[in-house]
Parts: sequence; structure tokens; C-alpha cells
Amino acid sequence: MTSFVMNFVLQTVECLVCFSFYESITKLGKGMLKRFLAIFVLYIIMYGVNIVFDYNIVVNTVAMVAFHIMLTLVVYKQKFVFSFVYSALITSLVTITEFSAITIASIIFKSEIMDFTDNMLSYVVVIVLSKSLLFTVLRIIGSVINRFRQNEKINPVFLAYPFSLLVVLTAVGLIAAEFEFNETLKLILSVSVIVLTFSVILTCIFQQRLSQTEQELFELKAITQKNEMDNTYLEILERQNEELQLYVHDTKKHMGNIYGIADDADKTREYIQGMLEELDGMNRIGKTNNKLLDLIVAKYDYLCEKYQINFEKNIHYTKLDFLADNDITAIFNNLLDNAVEAAAQSQEKYINLSINCFDDMLHIIIENISDFAPVTENRKLVTTKPQRRLHGLGFKSVMRSVKKYKGDVFWDFDKDQKLFTVSIIFSGISKLSPSTEQ
Repeated sequence: MTSFVMNFVLQTVECLVCFSFYESITKLGKGMLKRFLAIFVLYIIMYGVNIVFDYNIVVNTVAMVAFHIMLTLVVYKQKFVFSFVYSALITSLVTITEFSAITIASIIFKSEIMDFTDNMLSYVVVIVLSKSLLFTVLRIIGSVINRFRQNEKINPVFLAYPFSLLVVLTAVGLIAAEFEFNETLKLILSVSVIVLTFSVILTCIFQQRLSQTEQELFELKAITQKNEMDNTYLEILERQNEELQLYVHDTKKHMGNIYGIADDADKTREYIQGMLEELDGMNRIGKTNNKLLDLIVAKYDYLCEKYQINFEKNIHYTKLDFLADNDITAIFNNLLDNAVEAAAQSQEKYINLSINCFDDMLHIIIENISDFAPVTENRKLVTTKPQRRLHGLGFKSVMRSVKKYKGDVFWDFDKDQKLFTVSIIFSGISKLSPSTEQ
């Protein structure tokens, strides 16, 4: 009975390992529990087939390939080619890792291959070690697939847990080989090893899901920012159109005035210059050589005027070619959103945006007055809004975009002046951008 339960539990471990792999490469999001239950049911059926055919290697192999093809086709909606490849990959790796674990066990226990099956603790350690090896290899393969498919960086943290688990299991195996334990202690150690393995795999699945959810929130925030920018742009164009209509309406009067002072060349030039300045003031978009930056600045010009905020701009460098458009949007929109929100709630309403380049270093500074000091945890900025997961993404998004280009982000709050400053530095921009021309 104990053997039956142990085998069932160990089969469940393999089920979790495969579930973790499929979730990492497909990223389907919702319906995670349903997908797990589908895999679990298939593994129960496969376990039943193994019992009926007394763990026949051929039947076990055919069943595993068939079940995984069915799983990837029906549950994960993969094409047949990919379904077959994943199925063959997992079946091969299960065989290889089991053989590797058995070989390692024979060395650790200094016995012939398969002799360890007489000892429950050594049997559990070997099988769990094989599943942990499978888990580690699939984590690496999954990371590589995501790297090529979605350009995701390989996160070493996601690999640290599996490798740590392998080290612990190997240590337990060495201890089990060196010392003799009674049956009760063997059972306790066997259960502990299985629980530890479950915990590590579930932790990795949870972190994986958390990372995916955060990515979805970043994408949602980017879409929201784009929609906000589109709406603000339309408002700017509408207001600009109204001003132009008024100017056209007044043009007849201007022509009459010019006609009246035509004999005085100086007055005529002065009058026309005033008209040109007035017309130039209506052009709220197109102040720099970077179209996206122009649009972002225009948005915050409009918002600052709306909330009566003094918005100063010292933009002496606009060659931001090395930054992707979505990163320019993430950096400037998030920081200026925060600046506008803080300044609007302060007695003195002030924001300054500076962009300069010195010695191949791009320096971006955004300053704003804030009557309230920022809230921090371990020197990290924390949102004061409810539902932190939904509202605390702005500065994280900035950090993530800056780190892509090996930049640095610094912030400071001067309590006396009530001045909050964010500085971003990108070094060696000539290596990232085709030109450093100002």
C-alpha cells in the first residue's frame, strides 16, 4: 500500500513538472486550474495504464507520447508538429533523467543499479532526484524557448530553486547511504523529501505566474498610456483648431491694421512679428526634432496648463534613436504622470524637464514640487494608492525600460525645498545610437 501511494505521489510530481513547463512556454493566462486538472487526470489514467501493464517500458513510452500529444493539442492548442516535438522531448528527458538518477544512486549507495529499490528512502530519493533533474532541464529549455520566441531574458532566479533542490536531494542521498535509519525515520525523511520537492516546484510555478501577471499589467498600463495620449492629442488638436479659427476670424482686422500703418516700415514689421509670434504660440506640437517626444511634451504642456502648473523645459538633446518608442513612452509618461499628480496637489505647482548630453552620456532630469514626501520601503518608492499591484507599476516600468539599455535611475527628495528629483543616465550612447549628433 505504501509503495502504491509513493508511486502515485511521485507521478504527481512529474505531472507538476510538465505542467510548469507547458505554462512557461505557452503563457495562456486564465484557466490555469482547469489546465492543471486536465494534466492531472491524464496522468492518473497513464498511471493506471502502467499498473495494468506492470510498468511495461514499451507501453509506458507509447502512452506517454500519446498522452502528451493529446495534452498539447487539446489543452494548450499547439500545432501537431509542436505537440509531437514537445511530447518526444519530455518522453526522452524522462528516460534520460531517470537513468541518470539511477546511475548517480548506484554510485552514492555503492550498489548495483536497481538494488536501491529495496530501501524505501533511497528509492524515493532516486525517483525524486530524477524528477528534479527533469524539472531543472525543462526550466532551462523553457527559458531558452522564451528567449527566442518572445525575447525574454533568462531569469537566473527561476533556475536557482531547481539547482538548489538538486543539491539538497544529493546531500540527503549521501546521508542515507552513510547512515542506517529505522523504518519510521525512513518514512519521515521520504515524506520530507517529497514535500520539499512539491514546495519548490509550486513556488516556481507561483513565481512564474506572478511574473506573467506583472507583464500583463505592464502591457495594460502601456495600452492605457497610449489611449490617454491619443485622447490628449485630440484635445490639443481641437483646442488648436479653435484658436486658428479665431485667428482666421481676426485676420481681416489684421490686414486692415497693416494697411493703415503700411507707410511706417518699422511699425509694420513690428506688427507682423507680433502676428507671427501669436501664430507660433498656437503650434503646441513640434518643438523638438523627435516626433514622439514632441507629442509627449505637448500632452504635458496641455495638462500643466489645465492644472495651472509651471512646466519648464530645458531640452538640448533629442537624439533618442537608441530607445524604442515604447520605452520612451514608458520613461517620460510614467515620470511626468507622477510629477503632474504631485505638483497638482502642492501649493507651489512646478515641474522641470531637462534632457542633455555630456561626454557620450544622456542625462534626463525630471523635477517637481511635492508637499508630500515619497513613501519608501527599503529605499524603494511605494505607491500610496490602494491596490498596489495595479497602481505601483509606473516607477517599475521606468526602471525596467532604463535597465534594458544598462542605464541608471536615481531619485532624491529635498525636504526643505519640497523638491522631488529623478535622474536617468545612459552611458556610451554612441554605441547604442547611430549618431550622437545634437
